[in-house]
Amino acid sequence: MKKSAFTIVGFLCLLMFLQSFKTVNTSPVNPPDEFEILVKHLETSLNYLNTTDGSAIVSAKEIFENIKNKRYLVIDLRRDDYFDDGHIKGSKNIKAANLLKFFKNKVTPEKYDKVIVTCYSGQSAGYYASLLRMYGFKNAYSMNWGMSSWGKAYAERMWTRRSTDDFKSEVESTDNSKATKGARPTLSTGKTTAEAILKARIEHLFTVPYKSYITKAPAFFEARNDFYLINYWDKTNYDTLHIKGAVHYAPQTSLTSTTDLYTLPLDKKIVMYDGTGQKTAYAIAYLNVLGYEVNNLAYGANRVMNSTLLEKGAGWDAFSAKEIHSYPVKKNLYAE
Repeated sequence: MKKSAFTIVGFLCLLMFLQSFKTVNTSPVNPPDEFEILVKHLETSLNYLNTTDGSAIVSAKEIFENIKNKRYLVIDLRRDDYFDDGHIKGSKNIKAANLLKFFKNKVTPEKYDKVIVTCYSGQSAGYYASLLRMYGFKNAYSMNWGMSSWGKAYAERMWTRRSTDDFKSEVESTDNSKATKGARPTLSTGKTTAEAILKARIEHLFTVPYKSYITKAPAFFEARNDFYLINYWDKTNYDTLHIKGAVHYAPQTSLTSTTDLYTLPLDKKIVMYDGTGQKTAYAIAYLNVLGYEVNNLAYGANRVMNSTLLEKGAGWDAFSAKEIHSYPVKKNLYAE
């Protein structure tokens, strides 16, 4: 009897021992919702919308006054032939696709009070400065109006000839309704933590040329019904005047999960505009990180109704001759 009892106990122990070698499936039944994880992180831990949106733009005047300040670094995203033809003394010519690698491996960003990104008009610089700030480089800024504000020759190539009234009649003061709240983007980086998801999304966006997120005014007005147009001004400005059909989203407040973020449609092309396209560039980078596909209306309202913005005065971001300086440039055959 004792032998039988020992045999049974031994058999049970053997079964338990073998059971311990079975593969245990620790994978979650449902993968984590990367979008929700990322939204929460950006809105709480980073509080991103309330720490950028225009505050990360510096003037050409500030840069000129700090030209000898070793705590300032200027990065020029323009094509190398444009850079060689004239650039800010001490600036570095870096391709946009290599900008994140430069920050991570080629320079020590924390050595500087401000690392200012400049380009032709300020729009792409704002977009990439926004991505850098979300990645963790909080001292990244963009230069207002880009190199167009540094000298007349640069302005004539870019802003002067694109500050038009070509679509001046295409405006209204009607308050257009936002879309109803609907589906949200699906992210699939394969990461599980907010920080890892954010970095994966930003690293991906650095592989996509900024021109992919530009809609030119003629193309927009030719097919305006294909777009969900967002006006990104203060409500007072919107109520006064805006492009026909535009829906108002307030800077710093409308693009959160508790307000109107989920009204952004996934089944229609989204285009944003402000006065210049530079402040919207910061918001567009934010939304594209979240998985929305949002384009910038090139040159903003200045491309549509420049003279109207000039008439309205302060607070309308009109481009004019007063924005153009005559600061010195360095010309050489090789980027510094």
